[in-house]
Parts: sequence; C-alpha cells; structure tokens
Amino acid sequence: MSTSQAVAQHLPFLRRYARALTGSQHSGDAYVAAVLGALIEDPGGLNGTSGPRAALYKLFTTIWNSVEVNEGKDPAPSVQLPVEQRLGQITAQPRQAFLLVALEGFSEEDAAEILGNDVAALRGSAVAIVLFVVARAEPAGAARGARAAPSWRASSLNTLTMRARLP
Repeated sequence: MSTSQAVAQHLPFLRRYARALTGSQHSGDAYVAAVLGALIEDPGGLNGTSGPRAALYKLFTTIWNSVEVNEGKDPAPSVQLPVEQRLGQITAQPRQAFLLVALEGFSEEDAAEILGNDVAALRGSAVAIVLFVVARAEPAGAARGARAAPSWRASSLNTLTMRARLP
C-alpha cells in the first residue's frame, strides 16, 4: 500500500481525533494539515513498528506536542462547566491517552507508543483523567435539565479505570 493510500484510509479518523483533542473543527483540521505537510516533506514518516495508522497518530502527536500552548490547561476552572467542556481542561497527556484508547480504539501498547510512554504511564494518565472527571462531576440532577452521560463515555471511563488498577 502506498503512503497516500495509507493516509487516505486513516485520514477521517485522524481528523476526528484532532477535532476531539483541540475542541474545534478549524483547529483540528489545521493540525491534520500540518501532518500532511510533514508527510509531503518526509514520506518515510509513516514507518513505524505498529503500522501506518499508529505512525500517523504518532506524527500528529509530535506536531501537537511541539506547540507550547498544548502542554497543559488550568485544571481548576473557576466556573462550573458541563462535563464536555471540562474534559478540555484536562492536561494534554491524560486527554490524549483517553482519546486514543476510548475514541480511536488503540490498544494500550499502541497508545503508549504513540505518546512515547510505557503502558504504566498510560495507565497513570487514565487514572488522572478519571479522578479529574469524578472530582468535578455535578451531583445527579444538580443542573437544570441534567442528563446522564452517554453510555460510551461511562463505559470508556470504567474500562480505563479497571485497566489502570491492573498490575
């Protein structure tokens, strides 16, 4: 499979990840465009031990992490925000780990490789995100018109919590 075919196959999913990570279509697509530009300059950038999909996400992560503003957010917002907005307040590494495993379906090993960590660090990131969300969760029915979290989100958090507890 050529580089362009490999990229074309995974591009819609990379865009979804980029949009979820950045919080906007415009910003996410700008990062994806930067990845495509890097691949034009160095087509060998997709050579990785886990295949072209993981290599594409690793290249994206390298570009994402090179921008200083992406290093972290203030973990304690002063205003009560809905859970979706508060997820954007989580620092970069735990948020990336969560999205790679829960949204993109990478294995822990592949996600750790993409992030340049080991599995133990990835599991630590999972614990951090779960603790952050739980600590800032609104009590049931606290907000007017409160609704339950979508089942995929709850199950993903449960899965990450369970995995993080494993040795």
